[in-house]
Amino acid sequence: MEHARDFLLGSCLQAAADRGPNAGRWPDGLLQDTWALYNRLTHPAVKLSGSATVSRNGHVRQSWQFDSLPKELPMPDFTMDDTYTITCNPEDDHGDATPDQITYTGDDGGAVVTLAPSADTHSCVATPVAEGTSNVTVADPSSSLAPVTVTLNVGPGPTSQLVVGGQVNVGANAAPPAGP
Repeated sequence: MEHARDFLLGSCLQAAADRGPNAGRWPDGLLQDTWALYNRLTHPAVKLSGSATVSRNGHVRQSWQFDSLPKELPMPDFTMDDTYTITCNPEDDHGDATPDQITYTGDDGGAVVTLAPSADTHSCVATPVAEGTSNVTVADPSSSLAPVTVTLNVGPGPTSQLVVGGQVNVGANAAPPAGP
């Protein structure tokens, strides 16, 4: 039990140092930050479960569920009309959710897809902005879990219209033939 007090005291000191002297909400915020840090130290994430979905116009086209995220996520046909959503659920060794902050990084710098993580960082929507390839890395920096990569190959969207052309001959055959 004495080690738990050491972790708690260390967490409080680290949280205070991280907040700095000008951080507002000292008593409440410090206590909340201390408990969050204490829980991360005593119950680090040991597993990332989650899902991946491809949606078009609000309808899910494909989806996958994972008890433990693989090193590489699957990537189906992905077009300019689709979005790709990654959901991560960090869990400790007891199967309880942890408040770990997940990071999402694209190697294209936003030129092919834009990444929009949720407020709790446990999900992220990749929206294409141009055709091309982007490798998105999903990581939990506060754990020893290996990062997960998904390769998004963005192609053109489905055919949206057909343009049919014709030619009208307005030359000599334009007038009807003379009748009897």
